[in-house]
Amino acid sequence: MHALRWFTLLATTAALSATTKPAAKQGNEAALAAVATPLKPSNDLGQDLLNNGVARVNNIVDKECCRELRAEVEKWLAVEDAVPEDARFVPGTRLSLSTPMRLSFAGSRADLLLPIEEPVVSNVAATAIKACLAGVEKARTLLEGTGPLEIVELGALTASIGATHQALHRDTWGGIPNRIVLFVALDDVEDGDAGATVFADRSDNIKRSAPFGVGDVIAYDASLLHFGAKKTSGVEHRALLYCALAPAPDAD
Repeated sequence: MHALRWFTLLATTAALSATTKPAAKQGNEAALAAVATPLKPSNDLGQDLLNNGVARVNNIVDKECCRELRAEVEKWLAVEDAVPEDARFVPGTRLSLSTPMRLSFAGSRADLLLPIEEPVVSNVAATAIKACLAGVEKARTLLEGTGPLEIVELGALTASIGATHQALHRDTWGGIPNRIVLFVALDDVEDGDAGATVFADRSDNIKRSAPFGVGDVIAYDASLLHFGAKKTSGVEHRALLYCALAPAPDAD
């Protein structure tokens, strides 16, 4: 009888260990990616942002518009270390007006500031913003300031085959106020190994963007813990557009 109780206790302990979630902290990225489940489409983007810090809506941006932008991103990334003829940008933001500006990091990843004055860029960004604006306004308590929402970041993130897990982080840096970030898929991300993003939401769930189809949009609070997962499958270079909204500074 004692032996039976011992084996039952061992089995119960093993079952509990198997279902224990890894802590959302740096160093646990592989474990977090392994337990992440797909982020499901939202019925109320604003409420999900308030409750969980992240939400998604599918089939928002025309796929052909996304593919046109994807082709331009590929061209712009192929031009390295070029001195821009027009380096105008909006002070206090990460907004380039007419020239793409490449920022590289982590070898297999790239961050490209996109020119907001280019219609191929602004069309995709404007469609995503229009679809999500009411939800972002509903979640205004996540942001500081009462001014009208304005774009403070606009760019493309790429991850190539061989990219490893990013460190878990928050996008609260660079002097830019807290913001709601929109991701628009420019490539299909079929599964967690194809360059997905992993989020540790406020409900203590570990969610991943994949499957993330061209034209789908994910909105998240920039202060939410997240990271880009490794990329071992899918297209060679996965690209997405990011666009961040924050209240305009209050007038002095």
